Amino acid sequence: MLIETGFELPFPIEQSWELLQDFTRVAACVPGAALTEIVNERQAKGQLTIRLWVLKLRCGGVVTVIEHDEESHRVVVRPRQPTRGWLGRCETR
Repeated sequence: MLIETGFELPFPIEQSWELLQDFTRVAACVPGAALTEIVNERQAKGQLTIRLWVLKLRCGGVVTVIEHDEESHRVVVRPRQPTRGWLGRCETR
């Protein structure tokens, strides 16, 4: 399944770019996200809780910055959840 979304921030690009560099501030903008640890400037650990009707899914794992281009103002992150029991694996790009 591929879910794509976009949004515009009502700030100058420099101010928006600064916000996107901060895991804590980005997580505060994502419903259901909670940081548990900032590992380094390219990795953070946390949880994401998603509610779909009567279902509640909680994934925990590591988010890693895999691409960071200041010139084009582009950041790509990859969240990964380690395999845990019967739940299997949750991986996104």
